[in-house]
Amino acid sequence: MQHNHYIEYINKQTKKDKTMTNTNTNTNKNRIYIACLASYNAGYLHGAWIECDDLETLLKGRDQVIKTSPVAGAEEWAIHDYELPFDISEYESFTTIIEIIEFINGSYDQEIATAIYNDCKDLAEAEEMLEKFAGSFDSVKEYGEHCADEQMNIPENLRFYLNYEAIGRDYSMDMHKIEANNTTHYFYN
Repeated sequence: MQHNHYIEYINKQTKKDKTMTNTNTNTNKNRIYIACLASYNAGYLHGAWIECDDLETLLKGRDQVIKTSPVAGAEEWAIHDYELPFDISEYESFTTIIEIIEFINGSYDQEIATAIYNDCKDLAEAEEMLEKFAGSFDSVKEYGEHCADEQMNIPENLRFYLNYEAIGRDYSMDMHKIEANNTTHYFYN
C-alpha cells in the first residue's frame, strides 16, 4: 500500500514538474534546478526549476521548494541541474551565479565573456581579461593578416609573398588565447 502511495506521489510530482518546466519555452533563459535534500534522501523527487533573474527570485524559489517538501522539517537543498553557459557546483552561491550572469550579459560580446569566464573560472580575473581583448580570428593566418594590416606598411604587390601564418604565430606567442566555437579569442598579457 505504501508503495502505491509513493508511485502516486511521484506521478503527481512529475506532472507538476513538467508543468513548471514547460512554462519556460525560452531555451536561452538561465535557470537552475533546486532539489530538497530531505525529500531526496527519503526517496522522493521534489524540486523546481528557478529562473536566475535576480537574487530575490532564487531565494523565493528555494524557500518554496523547502516549504512544499513532502518531508516534515526539510531544511537542506542543493542544485541538481542547471541551464547556464558556465559550470557551477551543487552548492554554488546564488550571489555568485547572479554576478557571473550580470558579467556575461553586461559585456559587449556575451560569447567572448562566456569563453573568458569558462577559461579562468574567476570573475575578477575574467573582468580584467575582458579589458585586454585583442580580437577574435578563425585561424592563425587570419590573425597574421590582421597584424600585418594594423602594424606593418606593406606594399600591395608584396602581400602575396608574406607568410601570414608565421606572422600570426609570432605575434601571438606572448598572448593568451581561448578557443571557443571554432574561433580563437586573443588577449594581451
